[in-house]
Amino acid sequence: MRRAAVAFVLLSALLGSGCRSHSGPGELSMRCEVAPQPPRVGPATVAVTLTGAAGARVNGARVRIEGDMAHPGMGPVFADARQVGPGLYSGVLDFTMPGDWALVVHAALPNGGQLEKQVNVKGVEAR
Repeated sequence: MRRAAVAFVLLSALLGSGCRSHSGPGELSMRCEVAPQPPRVGPATVAVTLTGAAGARVNGARVRIEGDMAHPGMGPVFADARQVGPGLYSGVLDFTMPGDWALVVHAALPNGGQLEKQVNVKGVEAR
């Protein structure tokens, strides 16, 4: 009985903790890809892959993408990504200006955890 109680407490602590994009063994990880390459002003597809322990794909997450430029007065752009396959999410973000962008991908996981990753997109070209 005592072992079961200890196991429950440890499992609850693991499931309730937040996650980072850089993972070690048994942790969650996020991989992001932007297309087209090289990126251009206009719509770009952001593909996000979420994996867990032993490479298992994470399904049922809510994924939101935020794009920012280091320009005074430039507001961020946002996109929601939809699940399109096991652990694979896709969203379309509109690059509104040429230059360097920073994307922040936020994932709300089914277990209540959060995963976040910043992706730098250098040299978005004019059309």
